[in-house]
Amino acid sequence: MSRRVQRVNEQLQHHGTTLDEFIALLLKAVIEDCVEELKADVPGMRVEISNGLAINIRISVPQMWTPLACRRMLEAARVAGCRLVTLAFEPQCALAYFVETLRQDSILETLPLRAGNTLLVVDLGCGTGDFVMYKLKDDLNETSCLDAFSEGLGALCGSQIVNERLLPIFEARVTEINGSFQQFCSSLNLNEHAARRQALLGIETMKKNFLTQDRHIVHIAAPGYGAATQDIEFRRFVILILSVMTDADCQTSEEIEDAFDLTLVDIYAQMDEQIKRQRPDLIVLTGGFTRSDYLFGAIKNRYVPAGFTVMRPHTVSTE
Repeated sequence: MSRRVQRVNEQLQHHGTTLDEFIALLLKAVIEDCVEELKADVPGMRVEISNGLAINIRISVPQMWTPLACRRMLEAARVAGCRLVTLAFEPQCALAYFVETLRQDSILETLPLRAGNTLLVVDLGCGTGDFVMYKLKDDLNETSCLDAFSEGLGALCGSQIVNERLLPIFEARVTEINGSFQQFCSSLNLNEHAARRQALLGIETMKKNFLTQDRHIVHIAAPGYGAATQDIEFRRFVILILSVMTDADCQTSEEIEDAFDLTLVDIYAQMDEQIKRQRPDLIVLTGGFTRSDYLFGAIKNRYVPAGFTVMRPHTVSTE
């Protein structure tokens, strides 16, 4: 069992709930927020809701999920009060968003994508990555139909995996400074679970900006204790955008870079497997993790020199 899974299970046990119950509570809260927005924004909706408006929802899930995981999500939605629930795979939703973004930016008509062309969708989110090859059934436009014509692949290679790889380094650093991790938690009036949660939030903020910063600091704050803060700095390192390298070109990575690079190894493996089956006419990067300039630069520098076109929403890279 990974440290992440163990940590989540301990937190659920502490609050006397199960994962399925927790997901149902989250979905119920999301639905209630959506209903309140509808009441405020849609004329006449308040009356319809008071008359027992049925709630039907569509939930996007990773394509790599097992049938059991999908069934658990469907059941949680029903427990949350939804009458009709349908699941959609995240790569499909991300590709629809991508096409709509191209249309809004007046780029859609300029792309030479025709019926029969293929697109490799690399959808990288918080925890998972989906890698699916689609074939256009007609010329690319906002109403295009696409078929997933090969088996989708998936891996745990999302943004949170980078954070989890940095967390042990963070804990070692605060132990050096404070004598023990427990002492660090005590200094902030936080229990260990809350301290790790704050650390992961701080790591995420630091990670987003590390290409543009000279110092790489995780800021930890204890809510309600304004004076109780600590800044933990990661070691300085040389930025290395990965490309296809020989042994003689390889350099030793440090800390943040290394956490990214280990995750990129898993991403490359899935992409290369799909490319081996069918060379795509376009590689589409979607999902929150692909907003990372380090990640995008690494993928671009690996695949563009090999003749691939790589795109993400609002960014075209074919040079």
